[in-house]
Amino acid sequence: MRVGLVDRRKSLIKLLKNRQEILATAESCTGGMIASLLISIPGASDVIKESFVTYAEETKSSLLDIDLSQIKRHGVVSYNTAEAMVRGLREKYQCDLAIASTGVAGPGNDGDILQGTVYLAVSYRNLIKVQKFHFKGTRNLVRIQASLKAIELANTIVEGFHSCE
Repeated sequence: MRVGLVDRRKSLIKLLKNRQEILATAESCTGGMIASLLISIPGASDVIKESFVTYAEETKSSLLDIDLSQIKRHGVVSYNTAEAMVRGLREKYQCDLAIASTGVAGPGNDGDILQGTVYLAVSYRNLIKVQKFHFKGTRNLVRIQASLKAIELANTIVEGFHSCE
């Protein structure tokens, strides 16, 4: 594991802990890897409130209060679904930072959606950021890359808010 990643995870946990803020994740294609990478940092138990693997559409609906018709309309792997996932986390579980992933890890494509297509969403305070990525590699490489990128995005956003205070 790269030193930069360990520093980013530690930084995120430390920032949240110092502000007494709470983190939650809702993961589809990453299957809990984002939470696992964060939980490996000492002190994570002070800031991680919830972590869900919301792989099925029905699970996204029941745990995150996303209307199934919205998922059907936009697709499970979409900007709209990723955004709805972090909104659901923030509203239902009252966390300060929400991180979500949805995508196609593979092997193979899912209809028109290519393997490696991943939407990552981060919600912090009044900001929601959703980004689409195209990762290369095997199923597990896609999951690893997506998880690392999600942590990087979250850390960048939280640091940005803290540097402005």
